[in-house]
Amino acid sequence: MNPSRWQRREQRRDLPPALRQRNTTVLNHLGIAGMIASRQTQRGPEERDDLEQEARVGLIRGWERFDPQRGLKPSTFLSTAANGQVLHYRRDRASTIRVPWRLRDTYVKGQKLQQEQLQRGEPALVDAQLAEALNITVQRWQEACCSQQAERMVPIDAIQEQASGPDDGDLEERWLDRALQMLKPQQRQLLQRHFIHGDSVRRIASETGIPQLQLRNSIREAVQLLRRWAELDGLLPITAPGC
Repeated sequence: MNPSRWQRREQRRDLPPALRQRNTTVLNHLGIAGMIASRQTQRGPEERDDLEQEARVGLIRGWERFDPQRGLKPSTFLSTAANGQVLHYRRDRASTIRVPWRLRDTYVKGQKLQQEQLQRGEPALVDAQLAEALNITVQRWQEACCSQQAERMVPIDAIQEQASGPDDGDLEERWLDRALQMLKPQQRQLLQRHFIHGDSVRRIASETGIPQLQLRNSIREAVQLLRRWAELDGLLPITAPGC
């Protein structure tokens, strides 16, 4: 059944307004589940249908947690929720590498703190700050990150397929387009001028009157933020020294 038929069927059902709105929103964003399933299929041995089903569950749960007051677009929040659901599925039921539950729990708590920090528009927490917030050593936090990286390792026979996937670049471009929209307008314009249009920091400083050091710091913070979001969405491995 295609989404339009689902939508027509939902309109005929006698549902409370809130539930009807949730179902309609999820149906309008089913393409996100398919995109995430296609991307994550190349990163593990699970069946695509299983991953897409989990991504759809993530859409439903994501909409139930969505808060428009945070300033995020529904599509951006739902994409993160759906991807997180797939990663939870892979962690809990599909992994061939078993990680001690204490390490897994530590990592989940740390990522929750990190996500809350980013949603407030504040700079990403470094390892030492996360360790202090969790009341553990930096080494323990890095062990938790390394365990998750090991758990997400791709089977050897899938490496060639992953490297040659025809749609991977398009998926990452779409992710980057959405992520850029989550940045502050000044950060987004600065990254576009510097990395896309090729303007030097000196030239931007000359035209805007903003000191070069301040511009470089803004670029570094924005790139760090994008990298952390990419790690949370499974596009990049979790970075921790010694892994």
